[in-house]
Amino acid sequence: MSYNQNSNLYSQSGYSMPFEEKNGRVEILCTYGEDADGNFNHGVDFKTRNFLVASVADGNVCGAMNAKDGAVLLIQHGDYLVTYSHLKTRFAQVDQKVKAGMVVGMASDSLHIEVKYRDEEINPMEFLTMIYGNIKMLLQTGKVAVPDFETIDMDVPTDFDSNQEEIEKLMLQWYPSYLADLAQGDYMLPGKTEVSLRNIFSWATVRQFFFRTIPHLGNPGGLDESAIPLACKAQNLLIGDFLNYLAIRHQIYLSTMTDGLKKKYMSQPY
Repeated sequence: MSYNQNSNLYSQSGYSMPFEEKNGRVEILCTYGEDADGNFNHGVDFKTRNFLVASVADGNVCGAMNAKDGAVLLIQHGDYLVTYSHLKTRFAQVDQKVKAGMVVGMASDSLHIEVKYRDEEINPMEFLTMIYGNIKMLLQTGKVAVPDFETIDMDVPTDFDSNQEEIEKLMLQWYPSYLADLAQGDYMLPGKTEVSLRNIFSWATVRQFFFRTIPHLGNPGGLDESAIPLACKAQNLLIGDFLNYLAIRHQIYLSTMTDGLKKKYMSQPY
């Protein structure tokens, strides 16, 4: 076997676990190897529900496809090939360069991970243990081990900046559910919001704001600083709708929201 504990992975951008369990505990549905019935599992299956899936290190997307049980994504990290299956949706495209912490997809109720080292299949838990060890090592040395998710490279002020920290915490917990409910039709984008977004992007197309820079996952439209007013308007609408979703579906409100606004949200249909 060519793989051993010294077969470390170098990543200039740092390292990230593929997903974060919301309750701090990861539940494994099926381990690697042969079970009692003689069936061999070539990967590890984790219990997930609409978890965002991130790239664990520097890499390149070398495969992406849709299957009956969900989307599949293959990412090459040096000598390691990592395959994610049962994805509800994938955000990364073939030949795209990825960095540690970059969101590449969303898991469904389960996530299947397989890993190969130089074309030789290995237990994914050994690979993930190595990634976790690298994160801990960098933390001990004072270096940034887990980078922030890649975002658009410009300052985009919004009407919600005073509540930014609270909104970010809510998004970490509820944004995957928001996307899933939108995709499944359990929550409908308000007509006024949809029309406003269409008008913004139609206007941006006419003004040729898109693809002025090289697109990437955090900035798929290739926007530059000239598009800040456009980004502000779109960001306001999207954050506002996320808060609308929380209020209507889960009766969750910002701590600064007045009782009058809360009643207004509660009376809205969805």
